[in-house]
Amino acid sequence: MRSPRLTSTWNGRRPGGRYTIQAYVRNIENERPVNYASFTGNGVNVYNFIFCAPRTYGLQGPVKF
Repeated sequence: MRSPRLTSTWNGRRPGGRYTIQAYVRNIENERPVNYASFTGNGVNVYNFIFCAPRTYGLQGPVKF
């Protein structure tokens, strides 16, 4: 299951500008759905769950040389 993403990009003062700023949010709704689940039987009875990543956000600022 893929979590919702939001990305916004700004490129300098003109198209093809040298500076770029990108803001992003991953998993906007901050849901933690199960990505993987398994059960080990044979007398051991272990449940394994792997959850999706929590909400993350940030800025990126690449510069072209």
